[in-house]
Amino acid sequence: MKKYFFFLILLVSISSFAQVGIGTSTPAASAKLEVNSSNKGFLPPRVALTSTSDVVTIASPVTGLLVYCTGLGGLTAGYYYWNGNLWVRIDGVPYIGATSAVNLGGHDLTVNGLTVGLGSGSQTSNTANGFKALFNNTTGSYNTAIGYAALYNNTTGIGNEASGNNALYTNTTGNSNTANGSGALYLNTTGSGNTATGNSSLYSNTIGIYNTANGTGALAVNNTGSWNTATGYNALYGNDILVYTIDHMKP
Repeated sequence: MKKYFFFLILLVSISSFAQVGIGTSTPAASAKLEVNSSNKGFLPPRVALTSTSDVVTIASPVTGLLVYCTGLGGLTAGYYYWNGNLWVRIDGVPYIGATSAVNLGGHDLTVNGLTVGLGSGSQTSNTANGFKALFNNTTGSYNTAIGYAALYNNTTGIGNEASGNNALYTNTTGNSNTANGSGALYLNTTGSGNTATGNSSLYSNTIGIYNTANGTGALAVNNTGSWNTATGYNALYGNDILVYTIDHMKP
């Protein structure tokens, strides 16, 4: 009886370290698991992830964990793996040299140290260069975003140009805005036709239109004022709702 018991333990021990083949009796030597089929695929667990930082749906995910997100929890459907900090979508990544716009599913592509973020939605004639630039874009077109999180929240805005970290960060539907400088037009949401050149210029503008600010901090506090022109360091810094200032005549 003891001999049979010892033999059983030996078999279990050996099998626990053996290769596994499904659909094949001779799995590849380099594979721990090989699934072989000519007319069926491999179906990983399907889960409804809520965000790229979701650690509730799957508690304490191990680095390298692979799942298929159904898209029913808030995160775009697709294959994702846990990189130790975030869920990263692995399908839909373009090859280098692709001539057409490609949806990166809200994630970024790093090539030779350069991170290019193309946004999560339509890429119709948009250009984005920078981590999370144009990250939430849906149908907005003809936008240019250069810098960390430039035009981050843009959804349907058209013809905007943002150059600088967080430039036009909050813009959603505003059109034809130009922001050059870190934080330029940062809080703009629906305001259109504004030009801000300089760090934090027109920083607080939300719905104001056709403002021009040249210089660091120029019109920084302006919120809803329109048709203002300010040139110089902190020029018209505290302006909030003033319309048609003496520096600019309405055409």
